[in-house]
Amino acid sequence: MAEKKVSELAKVAKVNRSSVYNILSKDANPSFCSVVSFAYNLGIDFRLSPVK
Repeated sequence: MAEKKVSELAKVAKVNRSSVYNILSKDANPSFCSVVSFAYNLGIDFRLSPVK
């Protein structure tokens, strides 16, 4: 069942299933660009703001 959900997530994020595992694995060390791109394809926006 979890594999089906990963496949669906990969489809929505426009990446292959192994990329989802590589980005979300607890032992992964994905680039920031990979994480932002993955999130963007899921409709998530990252915003950086100055520390106050």
